[in-house]
Parts: sequence; structure tokens; C-alpha cells
Amino acid sequence: MVGVGGRSKGCKTCRRRKVKCDEEKPTCSRCRKANIKCEGYVQFAEFIHVNDRDAGKPLVKRRASKPAQAPSSVSDASEASAASSNSEYCMELSLQNFCLIEPLYVNPAWDQQSMFTSHLIQRMFSWSNNPSSPFSAAWVQVLLRDSKESPVLSHASIQALSTSFFGKVHGDRQIMQQGAAHYFRALRALQVDLQDPNRVTDDATLMAVLIMAIYELVASEHPSGWLNHYKGLARLVLLRGPEAHQTGVGFNVFSTLRSCLAIGYIIERKHLFLENIEWKTIPWAIQGLDSKVPLQELHDYMVDVPGILEDMDTLVAWPPGVPGRSEFKDQAAQRALELLNLLYAWHWEWIRKFPSATFTISTAGLDPETAMPIPPSPFESILWFNDSYRGTELITYNALRLILMICLELTGILTPGIPSAIGVNDPLLPMQGTRHDIAVEICRMADYHLHSFRRSLGAFIILFPLNVALVHLDENATEIKRWLRQKMARVADSYGFEVGRDDVNPKVHQTPLLVKVKALLADSSH
Repeated sequence: MVGVGGRSKGCKTCRRRKVKCDEEKPTCSRCRKANIKCEGYVQFAEFIHVNDRDAGKPLVKRRASKPAQAPSSVSDASEASAASSNSEYCMELSLQNFCLIEPLYVNPAWDQQSMFTSHLIQRMFSWSNNPSSPFSAAWVQVLLRDSKESPVLSHASIQALSTSFFGKVHGDRQIMQQGAAHYFRALRALQVDLQDPNRVTDDATLMAVLIMAIYELVASEHPSGWLNHYKGLARLVLLRGPEAHQTGVGFNVFSTLRSCLAIGYIIERKHLFLENIEWKTIPWAIQGLDSKVPLQELHDYMVDVPGILEDMDTLVAWPPGVPGRSEFKDQAAQRALELLNLLYAWHWEWIRKFPSATFTISTAGLDPETAMPIPPSPFESILWFNDSYRGTELITYNALRLILMICLELTGILTPGIPSAIGVNDPLLPMQGTRHDIAVEICRMADYHLHSFRRSLGAFIILFPLNVALVHLDENATEIKRWLRQKMARVADSYGFEVGRDDVNPKVHQTPLLVKVKALLADSSH
């Protein structure tokens, strides 16, 4: 860096907080004293700028003969992976545990596409530094490599997303048009691969379709594009079978797949095959069911929600005078109630494991990570987390709880809540709060997830919960709704997800989360 004597050797958490680190290993004592998770230390890869005049000089070759330290994070490796055609470095990835097993040589040719890809990885796919973690996006690194099975599809899909994402975030329509051209090339390649019985179940095909679905979230103003890709993903996953997701890329990407498919089918309100027990057990046959982290346990319940919503639609559409409605209603209500109780049990266990995971911050105070002012909001305080994983888990739990509560109100098991006259915990405990209260709690988590340190991944995570919260706020909560729509517009403009914008995503809001809510509740009185 120009004018800088050297990089800080402090831990990543202290560097983000812009405070002096004591550099104690393996974790610094400053983070421990502040009750903040220390994210460890980075061994920096060295990038040497090479201009056109120097491109033919032997400097690069001499430097390339000396291996750099293996990068300690997904983002470090991904920046180099973006230039995988460059002969100055090589990377070997073990698909079993996603650990770098050969040195990474860094001196990539820094062309425009490399810049787009690096930007994408840094903003969206660099959350977890542990490549074996279920939160890791190590599967993206594999897609970035020169796939021998389907190079055109792999390259075109990642070029489409990275180019369009860069153009969207920077407001450059010309670059977005370049991304669209890559996308159409990827669609043509996908059509070819889907006709090949060997490629249709290949890891590269699955990853490329997932990337294309994310492209639709970025570039499309209509939900039909990404929903169609999610349906295609569901067919591919079903065709592959659960055994294909026990190791390697299949296992690494499975958590992302389950979350995406569950959201897609919640919006479609159709049973999802992932609700079957074999899809909740066989992928973990090697790792062990006890290896599931809290978010994966939550996904076990999340994949059941689409079927419950389909049952609710069946109940509403039941023709008058046709027998069997009462029995079906009782069965559907029992399934929804059992799932809600499982969610409550999950939350109690979460509280037991992570008693200090959350804390409140006054909106008149400062952001604890950067000491900058908290963005204006209609709330007296907001919720903050000491770990990004905990933030994702709690906001997802709240969204699922809201959906199940409205279903149980439809069946008459629950009655629309009345604000409690006594105090409630902050955050809410299981069974505490009305739907409005839970929706407000989701809103109070938004600033944490949209923090600059979470980058676009935080915005991606809250797309679904914010949409759910919007339709469960009380009708007279006009100030909160106005604030929430502004946040959703920011998700589109600053973080790159056009589909998050409230006024261009009508399908998410119409069924069953907005238009049908009143009809469902009215029907339950018959």
C-alpha cells in the first residue's frame, strides 16, 4: 500500500474494529476481554502490480518460482482463483475436506474479469475462513477452477454473476449488459449439459445452476427467474440422490442448497422432497448427525414449512359441502403445532449454548465494531451479535416462527396475539410476543446484517426474513414499514440484490404472506 510502512499483523477482528491488537496467539486477549469472537490472523498473499510495459520482463517468472504462504481464508484463495488461467500460481483443492494442500503462487494477471470475480468473492462468498465449515463457500473455489467436465458452463455462469454483480453495485448498466451476455451463454451451455446423462448429475452443473439462480436475484426485477432456477436445482438434487451429498462439493454446498430450495418452495407453497427423512440423515451418514451445527438443525425444520403452507392452501380451497375438511384441518394443525414446538425446543437449546450471543445497542449510540454512529431507525435500540452465525440463526428462526404462527391462527390453534401488559425478554423467548413483536425483532436485527463487515452476504441472508417481517407488522406501523422499505431498497441498490426491492417482488408478498393472511384468518371462523 502506498505510504504505508507495512500491514497490521493484528487479528482480523481488531483490524475491523480499528483498535490495537495485542497479537496474542492463537486468539488475542483484547477480543476475549471484550467478549467478542476473535477471527484469528491472516497470512497475507503478496500481489505485485505488473503494467503493460513490464508484462514481458522476467520479474514475474522469478517471483513465481518462490511460493507464497498458503492463504488462510476463502477470500484470499478466491482472489487468486479468479485468475486460474495464469501460469504463475497453482492451487490444488482436496474435495474431501476443502483444505489447500499445495502452495498458492500469486501474481495473477489483473484483467477486468479478474477484478469482477475478486469483488464478488470478497463481497458475497468470504464469510467463513474454515473451508470445512458448513458456512464455507469452498464450492465456489471449485467452480472457479478450470472444470474439465463443463468448462463453458462453469466459466459463463461465474462470469455472468460476477460481472452483473459488479455492475449492479456500482450502478453501471453497460457492465450489467456484459453480464447478461455471459448469462445467455451460460443458458445455452446448460441446455447442452442437461442433455448429457453424465453431466446432468455432475457437481459442476449443480454449482453453475446455483450461481445462475443468484444471478437472477441480482439482475432480475421479477421473482420468476430465480424461482425457475430453484425448481431446476430441486430436480437436479433429487436426481443426484442424498448419497451424492455426503462428501466433497456435494456436502459442502448442501447447506446452501437446502436453505435456497426451502425459501423457493415456501414462496411456491408446495411440498419439498427435502422434508423426507432420508434427506435429513443420509448426507450426514459419514460425518455423523451430531456434526450438524445449529443452522443445519434449523434447516431440518425449514424444509418442512413449504408442505405445511400447501396444506393451508388446500384447507382454504376446500369446496363447501365436501366431507373430510375437519379431519384434514386437524391433521394439518397438528403438523404445524409439532413443528412450532420443535422450533421452540431448538431456541431453548440455542439460548443454553449461546447465553451471551446477543446484546442491545441504543440507536443513539455507536456501532461497537467501527465506533461509527448507528443508522437512524424508528427503534430505541437494536440487536447486535457477537458472532455472524448466531445472527443468521436467530433471524431465520424468527421468520419461520412467524409463518407457522399464522398457519396456526388459521386453524384456530392460536388466536391473534394481543400485546402483553407485562415485560418480555429482549430478544424474545420462545412463546413470547405477537407476530408484530417478532416482526419488529427481525427489523431490529437488520442493521447488524447490513453492516459493512458482513458485506453483501449479510444482505443475502436477510432477503427472506425482511420480506416475512414486512407482512406481519401491524397495519398502523407506518413508520416502521417506511423504514423497512428503505432498507429493502438499500439491499437492492447498495448490496446488489434487485429482487429484494419491495415494489418489484410482488409474488413474495402476495402468497401467503400478505394478500391471503386476512382471507386465511377469516376462513378459520367458518
